[in-house]
Amino acid sequence: MKKKLFLICPECHIEQEIRDKFDGDIYFLTALGAVFCPLESDEAGEICDLISREEISEVGIVCATSCSFIQSIINDHEFRNTAAEVSLLQLYQSHPVEFALSATKAERAEDLARLNIANQIKLLNEDRQIGPKISSNQVSLKGYVYNPERSSFHEAGVAV
Repeated sequence: MKKKLFLICPECHIEQEIRDKFDGDIYFLTALGAVFCPLESDEAGEICDLISREEISEVGIVCATSCSFIQSIINDHEFRNTAAEVSLLQLYQSHPVEFALSATKAERAEDLARLNIANQIKLLNEDRQIGPKISSNQVSLKGYVYNPERSSFHEAGVAV
């Protein structure tokens, strides 16, 4: 049976939805806003150890459009100055044209979730511990945007 590791935000409470949607043995690691990168050495080591120990064959990064960290950026809510918000705000501010074209806040939330996933995938690929597992096809890496209003997962279009 395929073993999958999902990197998620603990405040989104989407573990059961993931279990309902995906088959195989499911594992979770959490970070606020699903922002794991830039990886600190302990974090990368933890992910790499779990992949090796449990023989994980797929890693999925899941961002929910309802994530409070994404919503705080989209809605200009109180900024708690967490590393997740800083990273998400930098992504948001570095793509002004994309967000200007997003007609609704829901579209901006989905766009920010996709950008976060793309950034996480890029940084995981570049990590000296995790990158080789991905490039050798030992582990596949995928991103998913979860929309709780529709109870749907959409592949973020960034797969390695």
